[in-house]
Amino acid sequence: MRENIIWMGMLLLILSIVSAGCTSSTPSGTLSPTPQIIYVTVTSTPAPSLAPETSTLPTTLPATTPTESLIYTSDQINKHFVDIVFGNDISTINKYPNTLVKDDVTGDFTASDINLLSIFQQQFNEYSSTTQLSNAPIENEQGSIIIDFLPESSLQNLAMDTSYTSTLGKQIINKDSSGNIASIYRTAISQSSPSPSYTPLSAQTSVIGNGVIGTIYVNSDMTGDERTHFIIRGLLYYLGFVGQTGTYPDSIFYSGQNNTTTPDLIDWDAISLMYGNTITSGMNLTQVENTLLILNTNS
Repeated sequence: MRENIIWMGMLLLILSIVSAGCTSSTPSGTLSPTPQIIYVTVTSTPAPSLAPETSTLPTTLPATTPTESLIYTSDQINKHFVDIVFGNDISTINKYPNTLVKDDVTGDFTASDINLLSIFQQQFNEYSSTTQLSNAPIENEQGSIIIDFLPESSLQNLAMDTSYTSTLGKQIINKDSSGNIASIYRTAISQSSPSPSYTPLSAQTSVIGNGVIGTIYVNSDMTGDERTHFIIRGLLYYLGFVGQTGTYPDSIFYSGQNNTTTPDLIDWDAISLMYGNTITSGMNLTQVENTLLILNTNS
């Protein structure tokens, strides 16, 4: 009985050793590590989008400047020039002969009026190769061209003064789209000629010699584009552009309803032609047309 117990013990020991060898390859006394799952949060940065090799057109095209979209022919410019330098009983070129012209503002003018005149005058100087305007108007002093800002009631009183037209000089009344008086041109009369002359620029001995060639009375009650238009248009009148055009609605010289605030491209072309070295004061229509024909032939 005792022997049987000993053999059974030995058998159990052998079985336990064999079982341990079959179930584990880990050396005795070493624990097998428990695998761990590690979670890593990755923040991805989107790759920058690459511009396509071929660009696409924008949905809205940028506005083009007049020099990009309009090119006038010599014939168009010459015809426009003739239209705007002759008119209002003036049949000869009245080009301001001095190298520097000063304009004077007085009355109820504003800082905006000074600013827009300064901008225009500097633009004019870029297109003129002869006469130059002062970079800005002078204030409350006597310039060669006077711009006087008065309320409409005062302009109405001036318009009723018929003695000025018959005795003192020429008066032109301009009205806005509503029929109100927008501006009045009063040109000093020349007493140097045998008979009174209304030529505002070429009568140098008395009109320009005395310093004043004309006054632009502007309705100070006007505002906005309308006010700007009549200021610039008046200044151009006394620079010799006494006519108008029915051809170009965007021209500041357009004869129809017009609130244009600055000369159009073809206007600047005509201004450059007027204040170049070819056109001279005193030329009549035939002389101008012959001169322009020669210019076209030689170009």
